[in-house]
Amino acid sequence: MICLFFDSPLGFFWFCERRGWFPPNFAHNLTEGLGVIQVQPTQTGYFEPAHYKKLIDTTYVYSDRPSIDNHNTLTIGGHRIRAVAELMRWTGLRIRDAATLERRKLVYDDRTDMWSVIVYQRKTGDPVYCPIPPHVAELLNTVPASQKGNANERYFFWTGNGDPKTVVWNWQRSFRRLFAMADLRHSDGIPVRCHPHMFRDTFAVESILNGMEISQVQEILGHKSIKTTEKHYLPWVRARQKSLNEAVRKSWEAQGIVPKPSKPGRPPKVVTIPSAR
Repeated sequence: MICLFFDSPLGFFWFCERRGWFPPNFAHNLTEGLGVIQVQPTQTGYFEPAHYKKLIDTTYVYSDRPSIDNHNTLTIGGHRIRAVAELMRWTGLRIRDAATLERRKLVYDDRTDMWSVIVYQRKTGDPVYCPIPPHVAELLNTVPASQKGNANERYFFWTGNGDPKTVVWNWQRSFRRLFAMADLRHSDGIPVRCHPHMFRDTFAVESILNGMEISQVQEILGHKSIKTTEKHYLPWVRARQKSLNEAVRKSWEAQGIVPKPSKPGRPPKVVTIPSAR
């Protein structure tokens, strides 16, 4: 008779598995055969300037009640959806945060003569202020009540009644209608796949392309780690690519592969490489 002692139940199960006392796990064997599954990352989509302009232009003929308003340029629905779109575009807020934005989070600093929106709270408890253009502040300050006349002194776009998920769903439905009206297309005629989160992506991409540090974008977007921001938006950092190009060229100059510029701002002479004989 053989007595076996194990330090833990795990050790006992490991012994039984090695002895073949358990039935084989075919699913485990199958996944081992497949190996590591590689996920190909996709490029973050955003509204290019021409597409974004067309969207905003479309809001002037947008209506939640087309059979009544006949798409005139002063519709309440057009003003409201334009305000939500511009808010997300210039602050990077998600649609839920924009739809339930409280009026108190729009603040004015008389020292700088600038309007800001409190987008997130830092870990320290300090608010993160995102400056907004004057026209966005005007849209928010003059946003009308809904088509049904519902308004709330606490929120811009929500009555405060019901579940926030419902108001988000309502705004998503409105944006689907707006996107259909705008009918955005790529240069090859293929329709642009549109969704409200692209306003947030547009804020991030355009901010980075125009010189904002990626750490500052991370702070405004509320990402806990800068790695999250880099994962989605680092390919758009032109400054990083330009710096990389300059560093590589200086390396080539040091190695004698290309000549150094004779004068600042003047391109170097082309080096002709003799053909092999």
